[in-house]
Amino acid sequence: MAWYYLNFFLGLFPGLLIRSPRTRRIAERMSLSAGALLILLFGMQLTTNELLMESMLGDTLAALLIATAAASGSILLTYALVVVVGARFKPQPVPAAEVTATQSGRFGIAAPMMLLVVGMILGYILELSPSLGVMRVALCVLIFAVGVQIGTELRTVRRRTGGVRPGSVVLLVGLPICVILGTLLFSSLIAGLLPFSRLECMLCAAPLGWQTLGGPLIMEQQGIRLGNLGFLANLFRDLVSLVLIPLVSRSKHKILGVAPGGVSTMDILLPVITTSSGREYLIHAIWVGACCSFWAPILIHLLSKAMP
Repeated sequence: MAWYYLNFFLGLFPGLLIRSPRTRRIAERMSLSAGALLILLFGMQLTTNELLMESMLGDTLAALLIATAAASGSILLTYALVVVVGARFKPQPVPAAEVTATQSGRFGIAAPMMLLVVGMILGYILELSPSLGVMRVALCVLIFAVGVQIGTELRTVRRRTGGVRPGSVVLLVGLPICVILGTLLFSSLIAGLLPFSRLECMLCAAPLGWQTLGGPLIMEQQGIRLGNLGFLANLFRDLVSLVLIPLVSRSKHKILGVAPGGVSTMDILLPVITTSSGREYLIHAIWVGACCSFWAPILIHLLSKAMP
């Protein structure tokens, strides 16, 4: 994991220090390009593995269950936190211009699946399996670019959190913890219904919604079948979150809208969150997404090491 965090912090510091919008746009293009390449290569890997193709349907259903469990667990633990803290704070409204400015350059919901299908078609036609070295280079570029983007998001968080009350601070710190613990706990509980162990289900949920990183990184450490399961589980988490966010935001605890998405709360799910919960929860969505982006690779690494 040293190579991951070396690249991450190489990107994080420019994101924190450089205020030029051009730097952010370059990082977004790098992130999109590297992510697209990773998904294409991953799709090519899938079609060159006959055993994996035979188990694709069952693994797809398993991924959907893991995604649903992870998103639901995040909501339930976040609800417990909100009840304990009391949620007596009043978030400051965020100008509409800031909502647009904080969206990062990641994929829409449909794009990853389309890229995966294209990669599978190319793999089938070319009968070529890409090397892990090429995927590692693409991962390094993606990680560096995301580090830059998270640096800019954290600068926004720092600017927007001045002078808040202690209850608000506890809630802000506790949100990503509840999302992470809810993801791991409930994904392990769903293992009883699936042909996978508890650790395998937790590993596939560990990317916390970051499919472009999760699939290739899990494949590198645990093989292509679990890599495919991890990619699908985190892709489906975005889809499940799209359904759940408007539902949970109807309650008196509108902040629950930031819970189901994990990493994606700071990018592709941000418009849904601000529409359903309100712009005043933008800062919480950015914070949860940034924290999940930081911890996802650590969780993947630790759970991979714990597996027999």
